[in-house]
Parts: sequence; structure tokens; C-alpha cells
Amino acid sequence: MSTDEPTNTSPSDTFSIQELVDASPATISLIDTQKWQVRFQNCSSRAMFGEVVGGQCHEKFVQSASPCTFCRATEALETGKTTTSEVALPDGRWIFIQWAPIRSGQTFLAVESIIDVTESKRREEEARRLKDLFEHQATIDPLTELLNRRGWTELAERVWWRSVQNHEVVEVLLL
Repeated sequence: MSTDEPTNTSPSDTFSIQELVDASPATISLIDTQKWQVRFQNCSSRAMFGEVVGGQCHEKFVQSASPCTFCRATEALETGKTTTSEVALPDGRWIFIQWAPIRSGQTFLAVESIIDVTESKRREEEARRLKDLFEHQATIDPLTELLNRRGWTELAERVWWRSVQNHEVVEVLLL
């Protein structure tokens, strides 16, 4: 047998599950939804929230005495399907959270993964702002701030179609 031949080793022979989960940039936690207790967290989760294993997720993650209003972990457990939420944080950041159901013996757990989507949200908002600006510039005369020809044409089309749908009469006066 030559040394160039691949060996038949499985990934579990090379890496532990802990190493694989710790390599993820997403924060990953295992939540016992009966007690809302954190059973496991990866390195990214510890970096974001500190050590929270053994504590209740809502107390550790959002400093709340009751489960989070945006939490859909129980829905994931009830439906057996992954659920998601996008959450705006008080500090201006946005996070995307997924809950995936798993069963450990008689206990139902939720794998919670969190990704910071703040930059993506900022880009979306900037794109929306630019779109609104361009639409404004395309339909409003900059000197008078009145509708320009394109603006009047679009308004006339909307009025025309609404009158057709409602069987109304439209009168136009051109000066």
C-alpha cells in the first residue's frame, strides 16, 4: 500500500463535535425549553454573551425575567420544523435567530443559532433610502417641488385605472 492512497477515516476520527460547533461563526446554544435553561453553547456564544450554561436563556441573553417575546423555540418543537426571527436589539444591532428542534430521550430541546445581520440591514436601509431618493428625483421638479411630466403621467395612470375599476368618470383640464 502506498502512502499516497487516502485513508478511510471519518470526520469524527479527526474532529470532535465540540471543535466543529466551536468553528462556526454563528452563536449556537442548546436550550431546554421546559426550564428555558442553556445546556450548551459554542465559543461564539460565549464571546457574545459570556458563560451562560446552566442559566435561563432569557435572563442571560436579554436580561428578562420571562421568555423573550420574539422566541419561537416552542413553535419549532411543536411543528418539528425550524423557525426563525429577525430581532432589533436596543443598541441598534440586528440579529437573525433560528431554532431547530431535537429530541434527547424524553427531553425536547431547541438548537438556537444567532447571526448578527446588522450590516446587511444597514445596506438594505441604504438601498431603500436611495430608491426613495431616486423616485423622488424622477417625479418631482427640483425648482418648484411640483410633479414633473413623469410624475403627472404616473399620477394620471393611477387615477385613470382607479376610475375604470370603480366605473367613475374622470375629467381633465389642460392649461
